[in-house]
Amino acid sequence: MKSSCHLFSVFSVIIIILLLTGCGHGISVPVIRPAEIDLGRANKIAIGRITGNMGPRMADLLTSRLFESGYFQVLDRENIDRIMQEHQLNLSGLVDEQTAVKLGKLTGTSALIFGHSVMTYQQKRWKDEAYKDNDGKFHRNYHIKGIAKALTSFRVVSLETGKILAAKSISQEATDAMSEDNRWPRPPYKESLVDDAVNKTLDTFMKMIAPYTEYVQVKFADSALPEGKSGIRFAKNGLWRDALEQFELAAQKSPNNPDILYNLGLAYEYNYMFAEAVEVLKKANKIRPDDKYLKEINNIRQMEAEQKKLDQQSIMK
Repeated sequence: MKSSCHLFSVFSVIIIILLLTGCGHGISVPVIRPAEIDLGRANKIAIGRITGNMGPRMADLLTSRLFESGYFQVLDRENIDRIMQEHQLNLSGLVDEQTAVKLGKLTGTSALIFGHSVMTYQQKRWKDEAYKDNDGKFHRNYHIKGIAKALTSFRVVSLETGKILAAKSISQEATDAMSEDNRWPRPPYKESLVDDAVNKTLDTFMKMIAPYTEYVQVKFADSALPEGKSGIRFAKNGLWRDALEQFELAAQKSPNNPDILYNLGLAYEYNYMFAEAVEVLKKANKIRPDDKYLKEINNIRQMEAEQKKLDQQSIMK
């Protein structure tokens, strides 16, 4: 009897969860965010020396990341070394503005990235208190945790003026733990954790100097109108212009329905029609006050400001 009651309660919880998650239609939408720092015209970049035990690896991966971003033309370290040797330039002399400008003219680049990167790795081992199972057998859990930590500082120097354009100190950590019963487990893979810490470091740095894509969750209100349902289907497939047309038709049929107006506001927002989006959401909030309309208006203001930054950065590039 207890077993039946337990199963019934479990199924009840599952049904409630399904009902709650079934309300509304959520989708993941890619949004391009602007770089944290505008490098201006510095889109031709040279990779200088990155010192430290992780320096060469960080420099190689940074070269790949810059190239893959599509925002930069990249000159690698090997070419810089050759040019500097030919013209008897000392990398340490880059603190001197005249030397930096000379290197820029020789390489045809507008900025140099250099820095320092150190990776540390440690393992922590511990075991739990022993315990008895229902059969009277003793057990003890053994654990090993691997921790890779990257400490990196980057500097971006203008090779047109010799001035520092950006500086960033980044600390990133990657961890993994393994456990076994009555014996020590195999340790976590060190190289995998090191790669993870390096990639997290480069993710942070690339967001600083280049626009990046971030996925946001957008949740539509349920709609009984065919046009509203079609609009949601179009939006789920990334067809925002088609979605907007359907939501506008739905709003024509039911102009004072706040749920329809909310969906229409979202469609305006992700078609980058910010003024229209704000106007529609204000109308929805006037009909039926709700914090979600005001929250979405704040999101629109943020997107509008970011779009202006993106436009400026693309012009400068």
